[in-house]
Amino acid sequence: MQTKSERTRARLLQAARDLYQLKGYRNTSIDDVCNHIGATKGSFYYHFSSKIQALYALLQSDIEKELLLVKAEEPCLNKLLCFSCQLLAKPEILTALLDSEDGPVFRHMAHRLFFDTVFPKVKDYIASLKEQGEAFYLDEKLPDLVFGGFLSGMIDLIDEGYQARDDEKRLLSVCTLFIKATRRLFEEAFHLSYGSVHIMDAKALSQLLLNALKTP
Repeated sequence: MQTKSERTRARLLQAARDLYQLKGYRNTSIDDVCNHIGATKGSFYYHFSSKIQALYALLQSDIEKELLLVKAEEPCLNKLLCFSCQLLAKPEILTALLDSEDGPVFRHMAHRLFFDTVFPKVKDYIASLKEQGEAFYLDEKLPDLVFGGFLSGMIDLIDEGYQARDDEKRLLSVCTLFIKATRRLFEEAFHLSYGSVHIMDAKALSQLLLNALKTP
């Protein structure tokens, strides 16, 4: 059973998520979050040092939930890449990544969080393929570089998507190029069979970005 403090924290996080999705990260203040559930600012600051820390907690919670659904014995690389894209394309996350003030800090925080949580699963799976003779690479730092390239590419995609938000054909083209580049990156880096890496459909990804970019 949750304590009163834990329930308050959960309610604050849900309020933050609801408002970030509705109004966007920049247009949501700490006062808005507190007023949404009738909490005090003191209560907010007891649990989170800032608005961006509350968002970080939301992303961390989402990643933990998704990782529980990925079983180690399954071909999980595609699932890990797919849900990473889906999480970064959520309105509450995407609008923070694009924020002119907090965006640079949050990008670093999100990048580090994915490396600390998702990357170990990616690395373990690639290592298991290597043991089975289905993957090949000499440099042990290569998985780090490839996954880092994927995350950087996804954040670049969000930037490009923002520029193309009023042109659906251009946005689809950008998403298609990103998916092709990611597939090539993983397949060629680890000598995986052609077509073995699949993230998600380009139309689905472009629609996710389009929906998120409509958030103020």
